[in-house]
Amino acid sequence: MSLRRFRAEHYKQLALALIPLSAMMFGAYQQFLYDQSYAMYRNKSKMFGGKTVEPGKEIWY
Repeated sequence: MSLRRFRAEHYKQLALALIPLSAMMFGAYQQFLYDQSYAMYRNKSKMFGGKTVEPGKEIWY
């Protein structure tokens, strides 16, 4: 079946499936970036002990 044979109803169903999925993936990526920056702050902060991290190793809390 080619894409030209899809009707308007098919595109609506496709959009209703893909838009929430892409929004969820974007949100998960944003949360990953936030967690990563938070962990870097904790690794450098003197308030949390100012741990030195060896190259290639990350500390997750």
